[in-house]
Amino acid sequence: MNKYCYYDGKVVELNEVKISPYDLGFMRGYGIFDAMRTANGALFCFNEHWNKFEKSTRELGLKIPISQEEFKNVVDVLLEKNNLKEAAIKTILTGGKSDNGFYKSEDKETFLILVDDLDKFAVAEEFYKKGWKLISLEYQRYLPEIKSLNYLAPIKNQKEKTNSNAQEIVYKKDGNILECSTSNLFIVKDGIIVTPQKNIFLGTVRNLVINIAKSNNFILEERDITIDELLSAEEVFVTATYKKIVPVINVDNVMIGNGKVGDVTNKLIELLNELIKNYA
Repeated sequence: MNKYCYYDGKVVELNEVKISPYDLGFMRGYGIFDAMRTANGALFCFNEHWNKFEKSTRELGLKIPISQEEFKNVVDVLLEKNNLKEAAIKTILTGGKSDNGFYKSEDKETFLILVDDLDKFAVAEEFYKKGWKLISLEYQRYLPEIKSLNYLAPIKNQKEKTNSNAQEIVYKKDGNILECSTSNLFIVKDGIIVTPQKNIFLGTVRNLVINIAKSNNFILEERDITIDELLSAEEVFVTATYKKIVPVINVDNVMIGNGKVGDVTNKLIELLNELIKNYA
């Protein structure tokens, strides 16, 4: 764990952070977060991340206590003090301290910026070549358009995922596929790339992959995906800020396509990696 973070308006050592046991994030899960990263030392897709974070704060009636420019300056300081070039950056905002454990009692949210070595969250290189296995769960997140602190479902089902030798959980509801616990999902069906667009979090890398696909003449649709479509797809992959694009070759013990990483997925991985490599 790195030594410095941003808390209560200051850059401090992690052991100086003193969050109240009456904090609404701790007691009630009332809070949001965002996961950013750097690429070549620069904040990757920062404006998109910031806009989504602002949208989440408005949805919960919270306020970000620093400006966009101040945030970037703080991250620069944290990278330097923690001796990091490529970092995973987690921003957390909660409702703050509550005297009765339910209502906000101070006009002051709890706000933290944490940084870690990006490699800590990296997907093992082998999975980009051989693919992931998913298990499905009948579940839809409350307020799916925001990144809330509530991860009860995937954590509760962690043991089942591990026992199934799976790496991720995909949510389904009323016969349709939604999103994964920490990523967005795409399929390739009849040569067309398809991804859900309703009742999910519209992740930054999801949107980036959509733009990459369209600008490289792939046909792409944003629409509902049935469970049968997922299981009969030619290719499946997931996207997320730290994961980038990860192929999927098995869902609920059903082999996807021929059980190998497909050409479309491999091409998109190549295009995204090239964009990150040259990002500035």
